[in-house]
Amino acid sequence: MPGVIQSYRYRTDDAGRPVSKVAAIADPRLQEKVKALIRQKHLVHQVNFL
Repeated sequence: MPGVIQSYRYRTDDAGRPVSKVAAIADPRLQEKVKALIRQKHLVHQVNFL
């Protein structure tokens, strides 16, 4: 998981594809909270942060 979306589709690239701005989640405690939220809503076994 790259992180949290800061600006969703705020511009397009040269090929006309939408581009979103993403901020990394560096805090391990926040990463664990996000993992728990994802696991509550989706059947996943692994969530990795980049």
